[in-house]
Amino acid sequence: YIFNENTKAKSRSLNFYLDRDIKYINNDYFEDSLKSVPNIIFTNEKGYNKLMKGNNKKIEVLKIFPHTRVAKLNKSFINPDTRSMALKKKYLIKVT
Repeated sequence: YIFNENTKAKSRSLNFYLDRDIKYINNDYFEDSLKSVPNIIFTNEKGYNKLMKGNNKKIEVLKIFPHTRVAKLNKSFINPDTRSMALKKKYLIKVT
């Protein structure tokens, strides 16, 4: 699942490399529908913080990825000295 992401900015590469259509979910779906465990969720920092607050499920961070949208590169990303400022974090987590 992809949690708390803009569905208009779909990650087609994630669908391609996983060879499946990834479902976009929000907090309501997470609370009501994720009954079977474990589940793997990919989310941004805001989504990760939402998941960490106030739920009764165990969350394990599998990997944190530096991320930028390739279609929206800017000068700060291209310059190696300032690249880290242009990157955001994406989280791959397991929910049990």
